Amino acid sequence: MQGKLTQSDFPLSRTDSHLFSLHQTSLKMVFMAAILAAVVQVLAGLSAEEVQVEVTFTPVRCNFKSEDGFFLRYHYNGTFPDGKKFDSSHDRGNTFDFTLGKGEVIKGMDQALRGMCAGEKRKITIPPHLAYGDSGVDGVIPSGATLVFDVEMVEVRDPTEEVPNVLFWWLGETPTDAFGDMDSNKDKIVTKDEFTKYCYEQVSEEKGKFLPGRREVDLIEDMFHFQDQDADGVISFAEFSGPKDHDELYFPKMVSSVVILAVSLQIFAALAEEDLGDVAIEVTFKPKRCIFLSREGYFLRYHYNGTYPDGTKFDSSHETDETVDFVLGRGEVIKGMETGLRGMCAGERRKITVPPHLAYGDKREELLEGSIPPGSTLVFEVELIEVLDPMDDLPKNLFWWVGETPTNSFGDSDANRDKKISKEEFANYCHMMADSDKGVFLPGRREQDLIDDMFSFQDRNRDGFISFHEFAGPKIHEKHDEL
Repeated sequence: MQGKLTQSDFPLSRTDSHLFSLHQTSLKMVFMAAILAAVVQVLAGLSAEEVQVEVTFTPVRCNFKSEDGFFLRYHYNGTFPDGKKFDSSHDRGNTFDFTLGKGEVIKGMDQALRGMCAGEKRKITIPPHLAYGDSGVDGVIPSGATLVFDVEMVEVRDPTEEVPNVLFWWLGETPTDAFGDMDSNKDKIVTKDEFTKYCYEQVSEEKGKFLPGRREVDLIEDMFHFQDQDADGVISFAEFSGPKDHDELYFPKMVSSVVILAVSLQIFAALAEEDLGDVAIEVTFKPKRCIFLSREGYFLRYHYNGTYPDGTKFDSSHETDETVDFVLGRGEVIKGMETGLRGMCAGERRKITVPPHLAYGDKREELLEGSIPPGSTLVFEVELIEVLDPMDDLPKNLFWWVGETPTNSFGDSDANRDKKISKEEFANYCHMMADSDKGVFLPGRREQDLIDDMFSFQDRNRDGFISFHEFAGPKIHEKHDEL
């Protein structure tokens, strides 16, 4: 009779029951081992399929690091795993510029460039599915190719900050004579080696700080170029824009402190008696935007032609191509010039007539060529180049936006749509922005000088144009890859 099977129909001894239990346990262990092996294989496969990043160089100072939304500039060499090169930014002479985390580069590069500082170098290996996948790039990158990039980060910038920014600033007390401290061989000029050595000494001693986000060597290059105005490879005393111990331009230095004190007392007494209103001032040109005006304690830089009332020239800064640099109100120039240069803005021109008692009086003043006779009235045709409040750091922002920042200044500047910006196009755009109250030039310097410096700052290959890659302002990136 068929019925329901029960355990009693298949009697097991205690030994048989134990063996059956062991058999079940063995099967479970084998099963778990198989699962573990599969997991290991999967993880190994995933590891091989992810981006591999090897840091090959980290700068001494590596604090300001890239984040999503930051603007990055970098150089790279692109090769296949066998070392064969397929592309290089160095060959083109242009960095690759993009905004991190917006899909403007292949996915693997968006991942691998996070957390980098300027000057850092990385070797980045990107598997196919995070590069160009099965499609590749026709004639350049085959389907399913793994790519290797040797990358050096050139710049990391937070786009909410203005560019260019202060490149170097002092920590604590500002030196009184940085020029003299740099000029190690005391030849009254500063070479690039001297300039570089001094900057690094200040930073290593925590007396100075470089602008984070750019390679220090590039910052030094820009600061040196900014001050080497005649491009002769050295910075002269007149060109140097940092702290320096001014030589008396018209009054010889006294050795004895007692004599210095006596002369100072005589000067103050004379100033109290003299009528400084005797200086005749004629404004011959005033810039459209003339807001930041000179006052006592400000650093001034100006060019001049010096003549007698009959038009005979006795001196000119244009002939030596060196401006006169001094601090207003400290007795570093003749008294009449102290009066004539007050309340001026950069770019303003004046004709200043100085009577004898506010010039050199009854004494004969020796010049490099000839001399000024006693009792001479002097006429100076002056153009003020720069007005600087010494409490401000230098250099600082040269131009900034008012209100909403444009999204595509490059396209707006490129009037003829040839994908590069000439100096004329750049100047026209800057003036148009300032005229429409959408932008502001740095007060205290001539606008043309600011335009020249901003253009030179971005024209890195010195070809007379700013390319899309060189342009440091707002621009619209077309969706593209490294190529």
